[in-house]
Amino acid sequence: MTKRALVTAAELKRMADIANAEYVTIELEREGTIVRVMPFTTARTMRERPTREDEAEAALAAWQASQRVKRLLEPLGKNSHKRGMGREPKT
Repeated sequence: MTKRALVTAAELKRMADIANAEYVTIELEREGTIVRVMPFTTARTMRERPTREDEAEAALAAWQASQRVKRLLEPLGKNSHKRGMGREPKT
């Protein structure tokens, strides 16, 4: 007669799903045998929060970029279609 399996495939799959989702190791002991299921992915690391200086530099870079775009679009002006696409009127 064939010996019954310690853990069924369905139980193993459920344990693996939980281990991966929660990043924990699951340990099951039956008949003196220990079965451990560990997550396949690596540990999630916390990203470092940017310092105030880094945030300030990023804000400054974004502002400078917006000013460059503004300067490039400035010659066109609001009524550029009336004046000939940003060219100064002839005098």
